[in-house]
Amino acid sequence: MNDTGSSWIQSCRAGYRDWNGRYTGGNEIMHLVPYKDQLFAVNGYWMDLRWRLDYNDRQSAQVLRLGSSNGEWEVDLEIGQANGSSQRYMKGNVLQSVTFTHNGSADSLPQPEKLLLMSAGAYYGEQRGAVSVWVRDDNEGNWSHSFVKNGSAANGLRWIPRDIEVYTGTGIGTHFCVIAFRWQYHFCWWARLLWH
Repeated sequence: MNDTGSSWIQSCRAGYRDWNGRYTGGNEIMHLVPYKDQLFAVNGYWMDLRWRLDYNDRQSAQVLRLGSSNGEWEVDLEIGQANGSSQRYMKGNVLQSVTFTHNGSADSLPQPEKLLLMSAGAYYGEQRGAVSVWVRDDNEGNWSHSFVKNGSAANGLRWIPRDIEVYTGTGIGTHFCVIAFRWQYHFCWWARLLWH
């Protein structure tokens, strides 16, 4: 196929090191999200050879960031290195920009608070699974991690998050996040981002 005259350009080809020397790979892009004048993506390693290694040597999924249209994609979050334990995550399941206008006490915020959230599920040990959420700190350029839920993965139980949304409580204006996965919902007040 000839793409002469096309306005499309390829901005990322997996399998290179970014300007910080971090490997940028994977075989799929799971989500693209515009956020605060940048473009974020989360990848997956499902069919990538770096996922076929021994568990502790596996390359986990990454959040990638493109700062400008003529820039280069770079690793913004190494999910496998930023979870406080040894979990490996094959793919980023959710990448979502959410906006809060009220806090957990239903008080209006001086200005809307926009956050970028990423969630993924991991399997480890003898049939164990976990769901994690990361929140981007735009001032510091880093991400904070929380385990939402973990437990047995026996009998095919899948620890895979499906969606994150902001819900406004009826009549009181309270905002909280809802994360949905495999017949369960978990909630978080935005101000603390503590899942319960």
